[in-house]
Parts: sequence; C-alpha cells; structure tokens
Amino acid sequence: MTTPEGRVKDEIRDLLDGYDGLWQYWPVPSGYGRKTVDTLGCYKGRFFAIEAKAEGEVPTQLQRDELNRVVNAGGTAFVIAGEKSQALKTLKLWLDDLKSMYPHDTRIAPAPSTRRPL
Repeated sequence: MTTPEGRVKDEIRDLLDGYDGLWQYWPVPSGYGRKTVDTLGCYKGRFFAIEAKAEGEVPTQLQRDELNRVVNAGGTAFVIAGEKSQALKTLKLWLDDLKSMYPHDTRIAPAPSTRRPL
C-alpha cells in the first residue's frame, strides 16, 4: 500500500513524464552527502525543485532552506501537499507556459531526433 506522500509523488511523476525534454532527478537519501528535496528538474532551460508532502504536512526546516537556496539562485520551487493540491495545478500551468513560450527553440529543448550525447 502506498503512503499518502507516495501518492503525491506518483502524481508529480505522472505530470512531469508528460513533458518531452524535461529532465528530472529523484534523489535517494543515503545518509552521505548533502540532503535535498524530493525532485530536482529542468525544463526549457528553467531549473526547479519540488518537495512532496501528504496533505496537511509541511516541509522541514532543512527542506525549506534547500527550496530557498533554489529560489535565491534563480530557480523555481514548489511544495505540493496532497494529491489535489493547488500547487500541483500551479506546477502544470508553469510547465505549460514554458512549453508555449518556447515550442520550437532547439537550444532550450532539442527535438529527440537531434539530441546528441555529451
């Protein structure tokens, strides 16, 4: 059985998977190195970070600090608490806006057929 937070993460994954060219990373905490939030990503040249929570839960101080670091560096941060969270809809609107502003800019998100490995 999935946890309430796990269901929120599933909703986020499903949403992010729908955007071609979107890079996402879901770090697995191991006790070594610096801790971060649930999801890091980049879409159309815009970096973002997401912390997922069960409905009614709030980020820890460490998570808030990490989200603030992202914002202070020019990225965008989201806290999505609950499967029907308004923040999930806001994330979708933000991604859709980027998609419509840069539909064919190959410097930002090259077509899959023209991407080359580094």
